[in-house]
Amino acid sequence: MGSSARPRIRFGEGRVFQLRVELDGVTPVVWRRIMVSGRASLHELHRVIERSMQRDGGGGYAFHVDGVRFVDPADEPGPGRDAHGVSLEALALHPGIRLLHVVENHGEPWWHIVTLEQSAPRLVG
Repeated sequence: MGSSARPRIRFGEGRVFQLRVELDGVTPVVWRRIMVSGRASLHELHRVIERSMQRDGGGGYAFHVDGVRFVDPADEPGPGRDAHGVSLEALALHPGIRLLHVVENHGEPWWHIVTLEQSAPRLVG
């Protein structure tokens, strides 16, 4: 047997979310597919979206999930829940659900439609 045996793949804790992020209102369609840990907070998801869209992330943002608004209190004080304090897993999302991600870009809002395509157990090894 020896050292040539393949490492065993096992399931880790948590889930991985496959998300489609589409910039709303532009033609041709601009979109990205990203994979994010279910343990990621909405704030961390915001940072991943910004990087995937090749933006600097300098403006405020908000997420709208099933009628609830989540904001980064450091960037956008006002009504809404703390985006740092909620993970994707805690939102109990299901495939097909859509989130709205709004980002300020030099005074103009950019709207991203984030669709959960699928989630799967996290694999380790």
